[in-house]
Amino acid sequence: MSSFKISYSRFYKTAYLVISFFCLSFLLTFSFVSAEVLDKIVATVNGEPISLSEITELKKSLKAENLISKGDQNATAKTTEDLKDLITVILFNREASRLGFQVTDQDVSDYIKRVEEGNGISPGGMEAALKEQGVSMDIYKAKVTREIIKSRVIALNVRSKVQVTDSEVSEKMGNASSNEVDSSKIHIIKFSSAENDQFKFKAIKDKLLSTGSCELVQEKNMSCLDLGIVEPKDLKEDLAAIIEGLSEDEESDIINEENGNFSMYFRVKSNFGSSKGLTFEKIKDQIYQEKFLKEAEKFLKSDLFEKYQVEIINK
Repeated sequence: MSSFKISYSRFYKTAYLVISFFCLSFLLTFSFVSAEVLDKIVATVNGEPISLSEITELKKSLKAENLISKGDQNATAKTTEDLKDLITVILFNREASRLGFQVTDQDVSDYIKRVEEGNGISPGGMEAALKEQGVSMDIYKAKVTREIIKSRVIALNVRSKVQVTDSEVSEKMGNASSNEVDSSKIHIIKFSSAENDQFKFKAIKDKLLSTGSCELVQEKNMSCLDLGIVEPKDLKEDLAAIIEGLSEDEESDIINEENGNFSMYFRVKSNFGSSKGLTFEKIKDQIYQEKFLKEAEKFLKSDLFEKYQVEIINK
């Protein structure tokens, strides 16, 4: 009887140990799988892995800096294009290190001063202006740092590839439009964005004036649409009300559209987009800007990724 009790007790102890072993194994396996899912490899750069967790953290940072759409609440890259945009940020930092430059506090301060001057903000008034939009100065400085890195990397890689010949300038001058525009008509440009960011609207307007073409200023989350030369009386009533009274080179207030986007209408000069009346040097600069933007787009879409042998892993 005593022997039976001992055996019975051993059976339960053995069963307890077996069950505990399997439970522990399951928990370890589950933890391993969870970590593997969190840190799965989504891309490689020069053979080095880029993990999902790294991309997730980067996207959270960019969202805080207002560099990506606020409407996207998912902290992971939804599409291959989203992933490429995020990897581009990583590549900019690596390229900056390769080129041997750093963005200093003075660089950031100078950039902010130029933004203040361009937007009619009193010196040192940027912090208050940002506060009205719910953005802290630290977050804005981080955004500025990324923008400076981006512009320098592009300039150092693209500038030497762009050449403009005198014959190209002469040809454009010869093809300048001589058509006179009816004084009763107006030329309207529409800017649209998912974000109510007055600085971004001002920047794209300045870019439009320097390039003379909507096609050359398109950006992610910001579009430029040339509505053409129109007769005000032919416009829809709501649009006519918005642009009524606008002088040439004057923009409307930022408007919250029914679709949730924000828009600004800009009345350009009647000779907008024409080379007529421009000097040789101004036309040369215009051609340079056009070529530079095209080369910059090529650099961002293909050359930079080829340089760092980026491979997107779709699994």
